[in-house]
Amino acid sequence: MEKEIKEKMEKDDLLEILYVLEQGEYGIGIHGIDKGSIEEKKNRAESIINQGLKINNNSKTILSTSISLGINDYNQRISQEIMGYQFGNGAKVNVVIAVPLHIQSETGKKIFFGFPEQNKRTSGQQYEEHCILDRICSRLRNLPLQFILGYYCENPDGSESFVKNRQHYSNLTIDKKEDFFNEIFSKMDSISKGYNDLIANGNIERLNQIKEKMSEMGWTSFIVEDSILLAQKYKNPNISQKNIRDDRDDLDY
Repeated sequence: MEKEIKEKMEKDDLLEILYVLEQGEYGIGIHGIDKGSIEEKKNRAESIINQGLKINNNSKTILSTSISLGINDYNQRISQEIMGYQFGNGAKVNVVIAVPLHIQSETGKKIFFGFPEQNKRTSGQQYEEHCILDRICSRLRNLPLQFILGYYCENPDGSESFVKNRQHYSNLTIDKKEDFFNEIFSKMDSISKGYNDLIANGNIERLNQIKEKMSEMGWTSFIVEDSILLAQKYKNPNISQKNIRDDRDDLDY
């Protein structure tokens, strides 16, 4: 009975943390740690909390080292998938990624990150950038620690717990959020800034023109498609997540 109560409380902690995040405004991912003992896995997770998640040199997306659960539209589903995800053998230790779809400076300027749509494949995902976040992280060779929500793990006694990252973006002070905004903006290249400006201005027509041109040349356009969805979402803030997903289904791949 005591074990059941303990497990319920610890599982509820993860749900509580997810509920703190503004619904529909964060992309959620999982980096599963597959090698080592439970303590070695936990140490690795702690290192990621403190340093961020490394992106390999030849990779263009965070999907090279994580899976995407999509947007935090339903926290119960998200928590169940985090607790149920198993990568490799042994006890589960899953680092949870939570990236705001955009951040804003004190002057009102925005950086639109976006997030890869739901994708649970674990191989062959490193070749194509899916959103502005990917482009920034591939330049940094790292997913910043401010986007690591914490880690979920199974303990040797059979209980489960979630270790919160107190440096996650949602926990930052206004001053630290401003510093982080300036740091990220300084790392953006001209292409990322160009897409960002089109999203901020709601210039969906121009984004569609770019998408069509890329399609004619046989290039993938995931980052443009994600930019179109963000422009639609923030040009019409009341648009539902369902409509956004329906629009994604209508895009030509």
